[in-house]
Amino acid sequence: MQSPIESTRRKHHLEDPILRHLGEGVLEIDARGRVLQANPAAVELLCSPGASVPGTSLNAVWGDHAHAVAAALARLAQPAAPEREVLELNHRQRHLRLTLTRLSPTEGPPGFLAVVQDTTLLKRRIEELDALNQVAAILNSTHDLKRVLELAIERIAAALHAEAGSLLLRDGATGELVFEVAMGPVADRIRGRRLALGQGIAGWVARTGKSLLVPDVSADPRFSGGVDKASGFVTRSVLCVPMKTSQGIIGVVQLLNHTAGRPFSEADLQLLEAVALHTAAVIEQARLLTTLRRQIEELDALNQVASILNSTHDLLQVLQLAIERVTSALHAEAGSLLLRNETTGELTFTVAVGPVAHWLPWRRLAPGEGIAGWVAKSGQALLVPEARADPRFSDAMDKAIGFTTRSILSAPLKTSRGIIGVVQLLNRADGRPFSRADLQLLEAIALHAAAVIEGARLLERERQFNTVAARPNLTEEFSGPLESLGSCLEDLFEAASQSNPNLVPTIEKAMERLETLRRLARQLSRALPDQSSPTPRPHH
Repeated sequence: MQSPIESTRRKHHLEDPILRHLGEGVLEIDARGRVLQANPAAVELLCSPGASVPGTSLNAVWGDHAHAVAAALARLAQPAAPEREVLELNHRQRHLRLTLTRLSPTEGPPGFLAVVQDTTLLKRRIEELDALNQVAAILNSTHDLKRVLELAIERIAAALHAEAGSLLLRDGATGELVFEVAMGPVADRIRGRRLALGQGIAGWVARTGKSLLVPDVSADPRFSGGVDKASGFVTRSVLCVPMKTSQGIIGVVQLLNHTAGRPFSEADLQLLEAVALHTAAVIEQARLLTTLRRQIEELDALNQVASILNSTHDLLQVLQLAIERVTSALHAEAGSLLLRNETTGELTFTVAVGPVAHWLPWRRLAPGEGIAGWVAKSGQALLVPEARADPRFSDAMDKAIGFTTRSILSAPLKTSRGIIGVVQLLNRADGRPFSRADLQLLEAIALHAAAVIEGARLLERERQFNTVAARPNLTEEFSGPLESLGSCLEDLFEAASQSNPNLVPTIEKAMERLETLRRLARQLSRALPDQSSPTPRPHH
């Protein structure tokens, strides 16, 4: 029984129209490997335009693949041959699938039918899906986020045959784009660089939220070239897509220069968009987890500091332990607590932690001096990312103790009676500035610390009062000096009345004040227990 292909071949009135319009290449090959006939699709896939195929040999048609094709034909010619042979070939920058089938001869050796399919696009899609799966697997791994992003960019750049690639994240404070991840010949020169929102291709994509395919950057006015000048790289074509989350656009992913020298395609853009969508979700999730962990750490630190402040240790020891804990929790290089002198307004370093902590205790700041002085005067907490860029900062203390202040957190110690001091942290250990969340935690700790300090002061005043009040014959100690002073004032009054009347009003006022003190002494005498008589014992 003949196959459909053989039947079609033998029906010459159907052969030409079918073969001519068939999208797949079809060739008839004789037993010696010569091409007897080929449809236009076969000529277009296998040969140069306008070439004459009938009568040509395998070498002329298949070139480097002629040996593999000849071997397949030889296998098909065997008596126990398989029904067909399928070969996957990269031919003339295309990926081709060649299906060879033996034709039953009417006489002589068998011939062969070859069907050629262009699977370049299919293979490319399979490779892209594989790359997307690999990138997704990388992004979903549990490694360090930055390293995960680096691996993802490297993989997608390789899949899309890009010369270079980068991932830029948006700085929430400034709106700038920061090159967080970069791969390519000048990667080390661009990591950490910043672009203003709207600057260049990446800035335009981040601002508009629209993907961009630029075949030739020299013809696109949105291309700035600033990074090229700084890095020495030459950008020819660009793929750039936004990373979107529920919070908005958090950054962009971009690839530069197809390694084959041609522009990127729309299919490349769609694949990069899929990668960017997944990457954005991973970054958002990592940030949420980081925020959650940070909040847990902050609550734990707040509880620990509160526990320390509520302990029964000596106040200075308690404050020292508290400043050590909060400095550690907020990853600060140094920390200190300054108390305000109610009379002079000066701030005194009471406890401190850090590399020069031993130089600080009991050093003083004039009222309003430096960041701490401003906070004590205004009653407002302050976050200073760059100390030397803030006019309120004074480097006098740095010069005196040999320290370098870069960034500052400072919060007032507030009570119902006013500002009693300041708690201050200097320089995050990782070199980054402090955050608003850091400041809010420090304010919460400062509020608790102020209440504890004020409570300790009240207890000390009460203890001192009780010590004085417990002294025997307290009223007699007051009354003796008061009576002596009264006698002196009476003598002065008589003398002034006779010799200097102008002094009489002043002496009279002094005598009125003395009488007020006498009344206060009598009230105190009635209020205090009688220390001269023994304490009565309870009756049994």
